[in-house]
Amino acid sequence: MIVGGLFVYAAFKVASEQAGSIGDALKWARGRPLGGMLYVWIAFDLVSFGACNVIQARCRIVHKPDIGNELARVTR
Repeated sequence: MIVGGLFVYAAFKVASEQAGSIGDALKWARGRPLGGMLYVWIAFDLVSFGACNVIQARCRIVHKPDIGNELARVTR
């Protein structure tokens, strides 16, 4: 959210060469009064996003398509 918010801010308020990078967004977060808590929140979000993707990848069922039925449906 922080990086996305800075991208939106840069799109409307700042010239493209002044927009900055993810490193700049992290420096901004560190400079806030609760910067350490923001870092913990960002790390937790990244870990939970990765865990969610691993769970989805392990539990997803991909069925083999029936080409005959698909061809018949397309040629109608």
